[in-house]
Amino acid sequence: MVNDRDERLASRLGTPLASERAAADRNWRAISSAIAAPAPRRLGGVRAIATTVALAAVVLVALGWWEGARVDVAGDRLPVLYREEVARTTIAVPGIDATVAIEQKRIEGDTRLRVVGVTDVRLGADRLPATIELRFQGPLDDSYGVLAHSELSDPRRATGTTRTLYEAPFPPLAPRERATYRIWLHLETATGPVDSSILVIQVTDRPEGQRASDKVAP
Repeated sequence: MVNDRDERLASRLGTPLASERAAADRNWRAISSAIAAPAPRRLGGVRAIATTVALAAVVLVALGWWEGARVDVAGDRLPVLYREEVARTTIAVPGIDATVAIEQKRIEGDTRLRVVGVTDVRLGADRLPATIELRFQGPLDDSYGVLAHSELSDPRRATGTTRTLYEAPFPPLAPRERATYRIWLHLETATGPVDSSILVIQVTDRPEGQRASDKVAP
């Protein structure tokens, strides 16, 4: 039989089952604290990495947008909001690599479309000096006008060629007016004159601005 002394001792020490459970609880709390402590730091590291990746993506997108806006600009260095090529002609002979493109575009700050001739000419040293003109003529005109004029003389030392690139706006039209032009590139070079093929372009003034077409309406 258990006497009073044994009962008092048991109440002070607890039963073996209760003691083991209390020890297990203390061990588990200690282990849980050790495991949980680094968790905020690990989570913070993951968040930092995710934030860095997101910022890098934003920077790359921003740089891509800026590069596009920086490159695609009009002759007056304003961003181009709309561009459409209407017609193109080229000159590809020894010492000459030239392109004329007729485009309609809208640039920043301008509410109307406009039509321009974009001329890109590369000449070899043997063709210099040279005079370059983008010429136009109406259907009933005997003479021609000049949309743009440029002169080249000295080749680049590294390549032995030189280049000019410019835009030439078409003549303004009266409201609702329609005009048909013959457009061509004329070069006077050290080895003789050279002309591109002729582009026939019809330009119409509309509420949104000048509209160009290489299909001439009657």
